[in-house]
Amino acid sequence: MDFFGGLRKSLSQRRFEGYGTRGNDLDAFAKYLWNIQLCESLCPSFQLLEVAFRNRTHREIANVLKHRHWISSEHGFLYQDEKDAIAKSKQVISLSGTPITEDCLIAEMKFGFWTALLNSKYETLWLKIVKEVFPNMPNAVGTRDQLSS
Repeated sequence: MDFFGGLRKSLSQRRFEGYGTRGNDLDAFAKYLWNIQLCESLCPSFQLLEVAFRNRTHREIANVLKHRHWISSEHGFLYQDEKDAIAKSKQVISLSGTPITEDCLIAEMKFGFWTALLNSKYETLWLKIVKEVFPNMPNAVGTRDQLSS
């Protein structure tokens, strides 16, 4: 089996076709490698976005609740999916032997937890914190729904 035949078999024909090269294996492979490089170059920006978003969101919710440890304690405003995510993160931290602190919990929570707080069920919360979490948000993106999208 030639190099590209093995590559097609490993990556799948469908994956290769996604690069729209009409059977040109070399071009498809070049685009695949370029895509990897592009993803690697974006990773630091996404990481910074995640950390900044979760930290600002946590801080502003803490300000509204007047309770810095709102994730590690029970607060009634969260829905079951988010409570389950917190419980899972507490379990992961506990299994690692690390004490469960608010800071560890904030860091352990997946990005999906934080973005779920943009869902419509948290509309009231976002009205209270949106300007602080997104201080430079353009006026054209003024609603929670637009942020969520």
